[in-house]
Amino acid sequence: MKIYTSNNYFFIDDGIQLFEGLSKDILVRRASSSSETFYFRNVNGFKESTSVDLSNIQKENGSAYALSEFVEFYTLELGKSSASENGAVEVDFSSLPISEKEFDVTNLSVSSSSKIIPVLSYSKPTDKDLDELTMDTINVIAGQTYAGGFKIYVKSNDGSLLSGKFIINYSILK
Repeated sequence: MKIYTSNNYFFIDDGIQLFEGLSKDILVRRASSSSETFYFRNVNGFKESTSVDLSNIQKENGSAYALSEFVEFYTLELGKSSASENGAVEVDFSSLPISEKEFDVTNLSVSSSSKIIPVLSYSKPTDKDLDELTMDTINVIAGQTYAGGFKIYVKSNDGSLLSGKFIINYSILK
């Protein structure tokens, strides 16, 4: 039985069926600190009363876990929210007004499986007064992620024309 995580998910693959749950919600328990029998809670479709002996647990690649290795795996990888990192980028619509534009953002912490949450910042961008930000209604959409960066799409909500610079804050969920 393979037990592993990928991104924010936890998996139990018994060779017949793949059971999954959010890594942050999974609880692993055992009778004592020396017990090699484990129980799993909050894994969709997997009965909590099902005992799994360490001798039947494998890593995703099929190799066996040592007891200390499996304990380290589940104590470090489960029961926590996803790791995140925050950043900001100043985007420039230039002086020629347009209603929307796509931008590439470079950040070496981003991978193709990262999730981006962008939002317009209420910080003064270069060459623009802060009160101008309250006049523009802007929608910021996260686009494709790739190793080392991502795309964002910045668009006027009401079709009005945008010009100059804006600061976009973002969070990277890994």
